[in-house]
Amino acid sequence: MVSACAVADDSDLDANGGGGKADDAAACTTREVRRIERPVIPGASKSKKFSYAFRVSPGTDPNAPTVIFLPGGPGQTSIEMAREDLAVPPRYTVVFTDPRGVGCNAPARGEQFPDDFFTSANLASDVVALVNELKPSSYMLYGISYGTLLGTTTAAQLDAAKVAPPIAVVLEGVVTRAFQPGEEAAEYSRQWAAALARQAPEIQRQFTGDTLPLGLDAKAWGGAISQWLSMGTITGTGNLLDMHLGALTPGQSQMTLDAVKMGVEQYAAGSAHSSHAPQLLHLFERVGCREITETNFDLFHLTGGKLQPVGDVCSRFDLATPYDAKDHPVRSPIFYLNGERDPNTPHTLALAHVAAQPQTDRAFISVPDGGHNPFSLSLGGCAPALWSSFEARGAGLEQALATCEAATKLQRFPAAR
Repeated sequence: MVSACAVADDSDLDANGGGGKADDAAACTTREVRRIERPVIPGASKSKKFSYAFRVSPGTDPNAPTVIFLPGGPGQTSIEMAREDLAVPPRYTVVFTDPRGVGCNAPARGEQFPDDFFTSANLASDVVALVNELKPSSYMLYGISYGTLLGTTTAAQLDAAKVAPPIAVVLEGVVTRAFQPGEEAAEYSRQWAAALARQAPEIQRQFTGDTLPLGLDAKAWGGAISQWLSMGTITGTGNLLDMHLGALTPGQSQMTLDAVKMGVEQYAAGSAHSSHAPQLLHLFERVGCREITETNFDLFHLTGGKLQPVGDVCSRFDLATPYDAKDHPVRSPIFYLNGERDPNTPHTLALAHVAAQPQTDRAFISVPDGGHNPFSLSLGGCAPALWSSFEARGAGLEQALATCEAATKLQRFPAAR
């Protein structure tokens, strides 16, 4: 499953596409935040209601389409996010959303929503409701990680409800179907083995011996490595995993080694799934474990040179309603962005979403050195050109990608006729 791990840098954008904070009362009361009344159980007669919040951040161009942002997790929030933390140019109005049950849509203190409140179908129905409320002249759905599942489901619901469709659906770090047991953990292990093989022999030996470098334990190294794998290569910074490991070559100064140790400890902090806010975990169990993954590791330990998954945050719930993108047909053009080094949503699995949506035009952008969040971390510099192309249904996409600093690959898939 897509683990909800926060990147420990100067941004609130985490490795899975959402703000790191699950509850920020001040963010819920700004002038940009709006609310609509929503049923606790959509479609149920005489359902109780709750107040659903979202934030509308105006763009500089009133004629530009609105971008509706769907964060990852499931359980990540975005209402508190700074605009500059999202790879959306300032000309676009952005609607930031928090899923029902967390962030600005969390229950009152001491209260809790019923389990049937937490489904992807219900989360999508809230997005449909905000589209009906705002009635944008044109708009695009933009989902990251779990938000790609939510974006796919929302687009299908909009079509079924005969609501004006988005002009584009942008999916980054793509969830195509429910994971098989151990599938995501195996991809982390594979990506780590490839990363270690890139290192010099004297570095490789430090991670396969009885003790690990810098006096740090298996949990610290496992946590930091899993975070760095998710991030991939950051344009303008580099690959943090390769940078930290490369600094362990013999003869480095104590200052350098101290900096590496600090980096490991910083990124390992909060890497365990169970370290996140209780309300986020409550939603994750009821959506992620019932729809997306039968088992989900809590964290990784580095043991014997290998990443070993530890714990299972889905042990209390069964995979009752497994998700598959083919069950949610999207009629709008779809634009995919996926890192080839992404361990959270493996590249081959992300590509399968293309086959699941034959009825529409699709363009798949691969970032060879990218991780789980390649738009913001690898392609931010060319975001204006990319969004202009998305807005134009993919016209000029090749030229837009040519302006990116990071290497990319583009595959186009016309709708089946």
